[in-house]
Amino acid sequence: MPTIIDPQYRCSYTWNTRRDSMVDMVNKIFLPEGEIDLNISIHRSLLYVYLKPVDENPYARMRAGFALSKLFGSPPTPDTDLLSPAARETLDLHNASQRWKQLSFSKEGLLRLQRLNALFFSPKRLAEDIAIGLETLAGKDMRRGRDLVSGPILETHNRGAKLSIAYESWLKLKAFFRSPASDEKDRIEMLSSQILLLFLSSSILERIIKPAPRGHRAGKQALGEYLPQACFACRELVRMSKGRQELEHLIKSRIESFAMMAPNIRSYWNVAQHRRNSYRDQITVVCLLYRAFFGAWQLHNMDGLPEPRVVFRRYLYGKRHRELGSVAMLLKSALGEEALITNWIRLYLDASPGSAAKAYGLIPVS
Repeated sequence: MPTIIDPQYRCSYTWNTRRDSMVDMVNKIFLPEGEIDLNISIHRSLLYVYLKPVDENPYARMRAGFALSKLFGSPPTPDTDLLSPAARETLDLHNASQRWKQLSFSKEGLLRLQRLNALFFSPKRLAEDIAIGLETLAGKDMRRGRDLVSGPILETHNRGAKLSIAYESWLKLKAFFRSPASDEKDRIEMLSSQILLLFLSSSILERIIKPAPRGHRAGKQALGEYLPQACFACRELVRMSKGRQELEHLIKSRIESFAMMAPNIRSYWNVAQHRRNSYRDQITVVCLLYRAFFGAWQLHNMDGLPEPRVVFRRYLYGKRHRELGSVAMLLKSALGEEALITNWIRLYLDASPGSAAKAYGLIPVS
């Protein structure tokens, strides 16, 4: 069973290559009472339904959700008085799987399905479900001396998703929910934001829920999944360097020393020195990205030095940029801005070229 640790979020993912398998995710969450090592075990099919984009295929995604409801239990039902009769009929989980072949939807009906998808099956909803599961776990009575405390993610998901923490961590969790410092909603929101960030934001999840083909195509897909968050981080480092002389010097020295050993980088970098500042910054981002994944580009047959506009359009612009920005804000809130910058420097400005490619297992570590 492969195990990969995300170098940015520090979450460990272990899964079986079979489609009908469980995925184990282990990471720390941070409470005022102290750190907690949390193990989330969730069926790959259920993970797929929660994490795939709403607009990818609403028909197939809702169909999968209804099918899984037979196995794992129905998702929590909203106040049906707020829904139209057609939406209430769609939520009839017991008969839905038998009606799919007869159902056809207008454009309005399709939009309704997309809204229901977002309501029931989204990363944010999964994080909230896990936080509620932790609250339920904290409310249980356990005998002292147990090594491990576990429970389902909501009672309806007891066959496909569960939580496990050490007994000492359970005591901290219990104290957290008993604390009068904040209300129940604030505690659930604090937990779910950390879970969304530290467990459900990694690109590794794409490799888990949608296995890649073997060989070079598998490596190319994996590299492509890491590049958006890497491009975002490198661009943020370049932006931050404008007010941080030490960071600005580090970026420049890393690229110039790398250019001494890579002629293609040297010519690419020299072009930028005589262009406007905004273009030079874009070139700097691409150089940092190329350096961080040095060794993986040729191995997986990808062009690492295209025009900056190609890189930014491919990895940053549009909806993806908003999602990456939200993740960065959550990470900054949970760990602090300096910890975030330190983490990015370790991954993308290490003294050794190819640091990110090695950290993500895209090239062998010598």
